[in-house]
Amino acid sequence: MITAKATGFISVAILLFLVGRVTLVGWVYLVDAVLWGIIILSFLVPWLGAAFLEAQRRVDRPKSGALHPGPAEGDLLHIDVSVRNRAFFPRFLFNVYYDCPVAAPDSRLKRFFIAQMPAWGQVNLSATVTAYQRGLHHLGPVTVESSAPFGLFRRRVYRTASEPVLVYPMVHPLRRLALVEARYGESVQPRKSLAGMDPVGSRHYFPGDPRRYIHWRNTAKMGRPMVKEFEDAKDPTLDIIFDAIQVEGEGKDTTLEYSIKIAASAADYAIRNQGTVRVWGGNLRGETAGVSEGDGMSWPALLRQMSLMQAGEGWGIAESLSRLPPGCSALVIVSSDDQEAIQALIREAPRLERLVVVALAGFGETEATETRGSGLSALERSRVSVLLCRPHRLPDALESLERLGGLSFDRSAAGIPTNGTPTGAAE
Repeated sequence: MITAKATGFISVAILLFLVGRVTLVGWVYLVDAVLWGIIILSFLVPWLGAAFLEAQRRVDRPKSGALHPGPAEGDLLHIDVSVRNRAFFPRFLFNVYYDCPVAAPDSRLKRFFIAQMPAWGQVNLSATVTAYQRGLHHLGPVTVESSAPFGLFRRRVYRTASEPVLVYPMVHPLRRLALVEARYGESVQPRKSLAGMDPVGSRHYFPGDPRRYIHWRNTAKMGRPMVKEFEDAKDPTLDIIFDAIQVEGEGKDTTLEYSIKIAASAADYAIRNQGTVRVWGGNLRGETAGVSEGDGMSWPALLRQMSLMQAGEGWGIAESLSRLPPGCSALVIVSSDDQEAIQALIREAPRLERLVVVALAGFGETEATETRGSGLSALERSRVSVLLCRPHRLPDALESLERLGGLSFDRSAAGIPTNGTPTGAAE
């Protein structure tokens, strides 16, 4: 590759040659010959300097565990590059570099200068980077570049292919999660509903109850319609919902990145405590994960899907909420600017057993929606546990989340029988 400096040298050399032809002055020819010698030398040396070189790259990833496949955001990665001279002559003054998108944006280019390499010799180059953001990144090819000795010409040669590196989202190890503990603590107690195998009693008939469950003997005894109730153990699965379509913020401080970190941390706690989770958001549409093979997707596979998630994928929060089974416990991460999702939460909250909402505020919303607006206040009045999470305050939000178990809704008082059919609905 010719440089601007080389263009100037060649122009001067041609000009001196023409002047020498006209004036026939000897020293002009001498200077012109020296310039052409420099030009030719500068063309040949970079070509030889970058030829017959081999490079290999190795990425030392952190050791992965059963629940944390790694590497994750914040982990250190050691990248080693070895450059070998396959020629009988030494090399001087060349650069080795590659693009490292795993690192922070201001330190992505990893560049090394090698002053001398002996014949048949080898040089080892090492770099340690901190994984900046989750996702699938591709390390750029290792490039050898030589412009010695005068920088007039530059030769650039790729010595390795690009290499993929998958960075997992940061998982904050929660000490407890009251929402999960409350769910599991109640799961051992039998629950009465209209769905089940073993009858355990009866209750008053509500409009909308299936008539085939009427308990005729107790109806005659009580003088008013009674329906059978069956034992129905609670499903201890925790549903986690977030939105990957409407994303606010920039860089790694976006609503999607924070949602994934919160969801991964909550799922990690549930699975570490022998539970199961269902995740709704992005490329995950109700996939179940747990510690055993019968729980659906494995935890490493679920975390991998979170790592590959892109903005604009999946369903909105309103659609995900509509697909939840009645009586479940849910953790919903929502932008405080998403009024449609907040209204959907208000509508769907009575169908759920427990609900905790993490409202993401300050990610680019207007000033009027950064604080608890009317929508969030209405959620709290609906017995929904709500906490705010702002940029750079994720650890504080997770600490508050550990203590929030969500209030158990009185679904009968809300007009919703325990089988999830709203009062007044047709059979």
